[in-house]
Amino acid sequence: YRDLFENASDLIQSVAPDGRLLYVNRAWLDTLGYREDEVNDLRVLDVIHPDSRGHCSKIFQRVMAGEKFNKVEAAFIKKNGSKIFVEGSISCGMENGEPISTRAIFRDMTERKKMEEALRQLSYLDELTGIPNRRCFMETIQREWRRATRQDSSMTLIMCDIDFFKAYNDTYGHMEGDE
Repeated sequence: YRDLFENASDLIQSVAPDGRLLYVNRAWLDTLGYREDEVNDLRVLDVIHPDSRGHCSKIFQRVMAGEKFNKVEAAFIKKNGSKIFVEGSISCGMENGEPISTRAIFRDMTERKKMEEALRQLSYLDELTGIPNRRCFMETIQREWRRATRQDSSMTLIMCDIDFFKAYNDTYGHMEGDE
């Protein structure tokens, strides 16, 4: 199994009940930028990004109580301080009803998160001007309407054509308007 773990492309780790890292594989070391001899001085919270520490601490406690998580998302912090996003599964090995260590397998999904953000930007921002588009406008209006309804308050919407550009687009076409 050790050969399998060492050659896996996913980040594999084992953590003691007190938070000490017991084992990490080569992909974990390479991805987070640590040397094997540096791992002995690390605790699992040292590599969890501050944005995820509260969430991960709660999960760690539940895992130590015997619960298994098949899908966990978190942000890790690399040795150089940069942030990566991971997802994976985590469980706890028990002996005589007592936790002995967690076992977790994570996949680096930083690139996927970047692509998701880029797609979000494309779906909410006008490509030419970079300002929020109709989809963003409609979602904002719906969100604000729900908020006003919850708070039993009024909502006002003012719309105006500040440059009469619709007439230009209607006359010369959108390509010419973009130009």
